[in-house]
Amino acid sequence: MKTGPVEFRKIGSTNEVKKMIKKELKELIKAMKMLIEAKTINLEIETKIDKIRLKDFIKHVEKQGLNMSDDDHSSWPDDFEEDWE
Repeated sequence: MKTGPVEFRKIGSTNEVKKMIKKELKELIKAMKMLIEAKTINLEIETKIDKIRLKDFIKHVEKQGLNMSDDDHSSWPDDFEEDWE
């Protein structure tokens, strides 16, 4: 086990450090932008797939004899309220 003094790597002048940090930040921002763009595309595709799956599910349910359309509002809450009184 080495127990000598800790050695530090010399980075350079303050100007060099600023340039290095600036370069690193630019790369980080580019990577974040790419990540956001990829996630946006992924969400758009997932949304399209979900819409297709929903349409397919509605067709399947309607083939089974159930109506899933928005046009036919169920009246059961009104019927229930009338029977309750």
